[in-house]
Amino acid sequence: MIQIDNLPDFNLAEEELVNVQAIADAQMTAAQSFTELAIRFFMNLVVCSVLVGVFYYRKSRRRDYFFTFMVFSSAMLLLLYVMGNVEVGVGLTLGLFAIFGVIRYRTETVPIREMTYLFVIIALAAVNGLAPIYKLAGATGNAPHYELNTGALAVTALANALVVVLVWVLESEKLLRHTSAKLVLYDRIELIVPERRAELIADLEKRVGVKVDNIEIGHVDFLRDAAYIKVYYTLEKGQRASIDTLTKARNFVPAFLLLLALPVGLKAQGTASELESDLRARLGVEVDHKISKGFHLNAEGELRMKDGQLGRYQAGAGLSYKLSPYFKVGAGCLFINNKNSSDEWKQRYRVYVDLTGTYRSGDWRFALRERLQMTHRDVGNKTQTTPNALALKSRFKVSYKGFRSVEPYALAELRLALNDPSCTATWNGGSYTDYTFGGYDDVYLNRYRGGFGLEWNLDRQNAIDIYGLLDYCYDKNIDTDKTRTILKSLTYDRTLSGILGVGYKLSF
Repeated sequence: MIQIDNLPDFNLAEEELVNVQAIADAQMTAAQSFTELAIRFFMNLVVCSVLVGVFYYRKSRRRDYFFTFMVFSSAMLLLLYVMGNVEVGVGLTLGLFAIFGVIRYRTETVPIREMTYLFVIIALAAVNGLAPIYKLAGATGNAPHYELNTGALAVTALANALVVVLVWVLESEKLLRHTSAKLVLYDRIELIVPERRAELIADLEKRVGVKVDNIEIGHVDFLRDAAYIKVYYTLEKGQRASIDTLTKARNFVPAFLLLLALPVGLKAQGTASELESDLRARLGVEVDHKISKGFHLNAEGELRMKDGQLGRYQAGAGLSYKLSPYFKVGAGCLFINNKNSSDEWKQRYRVYVDLTGTYRSGDWRFALRERLQMTHRDVGNKTQTTPNALALKSRFKVSYKGFRSVEPYALAELRLALNDPSCTATWNGGSYTDYTFGGYDDVYLNRYRGGFGLEWNLDRQNAIDIYGLLDYCYDKNIDTDKTRTILKSLTYDRTLSGILGVGYKLSF
């Protein structure tokens, strides 16, 4: 988050005092980086403490939401601060909003007031995490130096103050009248007719214990003599209803459909290569250890075979926490050693965060996992490959638990590339001209995967997973010359692979 402005004029032709590339690739000192992070973190912490502690908690007294808002705000700030140092475009925005959209479909209904506060602290975390606090002020020789951007810092502080004032005004009971609502399952349906509305309201006031302002009659079930009624009422001064409605868990399939719609119109233009197909094998092992209630520590390792020989191996560790019967969060890291087309081993390092929603209906179990991952790798030509590749992986899994020791399942998975290199060029029949590197902002679906499997539970601690997958990859391949000014080709490499795998899991 460095703003480059007010650069002095350098006479490169006469003295060549400044290395322009060194300025572009320059980094702040450790002390400056620490100061920048401290300013961002404590500014965000103070503002969120005022919003949540003074305005929200004073009326609702909900400790669970207080904890969620404060931790979520700090986590979002740190996430955006780190991601802000990675060259990404619209892809990161789409990925984050897809994840937040999934939360709405996976959990029980969140009251609108709590949802509003959640999005307010997300917006403040974005402002405080991405605002340009330091700027490149100049250079002495080849050593650029930085200084605190007091103007941008003042604007950021003002933006935070305006949000605090706006919330204070809107939360004031002198300005707006606060009306709450409850969804009531009512049993005396003989009173729902318009002629007996006064009797219905009087009965509701007596049984619910509030002064009813208005009612709305919804679904009526004559077989069970019940009806859903939405009751609007005014609370006493200083009171707040944090939970107005209680409904059944919602189906989260719409979030999966949302992800299908994200890449529409975003794919870069190019030529699709001839489809290649092969058969691959995988052998994996996983260890899951329950640390305490809800917390699990896991480690994993996997070997992947390609063309009859070892093509990749990886190992990693992660931590997960089960927030509720429907919702789980996790994070982890992976070390990957992959053999490329030239039979050279190339290392990759991956970190990820994921959200998993689960819904059970009888013996059927439905799960949707959204994983945001960043993979770092050393690349020679950064116009051809993203050094820190971001992707959003969506996996929908249906399993059946009606058998004693085996659990069949089916799954489908999508991978959305969020920051692939983009470019513009003109095709003149035999070659490209007017090539321009556009940055890391291309977003498109580059993997579709589906298959079936069987989990065999040997006992409470040991299980074997046998599966078969069909994997379709659609990866962009940009080829430029050594000067990075001429585009030689732009193709999409298509691969269809059959995958057979066996995994072992130890849980304790």
